[in-house]
Amino acid sequence: MPAIEAPIIISTYIIAVLIVYVQNLGTKTVKMINNLLQPALRPELILSLFAGTVLGATVKNMQDVINGRLTDEVGRLQKYISEFSARENKLLVKFLSDALERSI
Repeated sequence: MPAIEAPIIISTYIIAVLIVYVQNLGTKTVKMINNLLQPALRPELILSLFAGTVLGATVKNMQDVINGRLTDEVGRLQKYISEFSARENKLLVKFLSDALERSI
């Protein structure tokens, strides 16, 4: 039986993985990223800015194999963000905001 793809759930997992990585960089980094996201007004911009910022940090600090996989997943997240409705993107931003607040 083929797996059913649920883009909103997959996107949530990708965001969670990115948050775990940010947490490993420390509270200062979490606060900095949270502050960086504040000026962005549209949900899709917030999500893209977060994913790109964290991906940029991974390039500097992680192994090539992990980077390749993470890059693929962020690419998938970007694809989904562009396909989601405004409501779905707002739900993901709410999840991201809550998770970042709990990380501080």
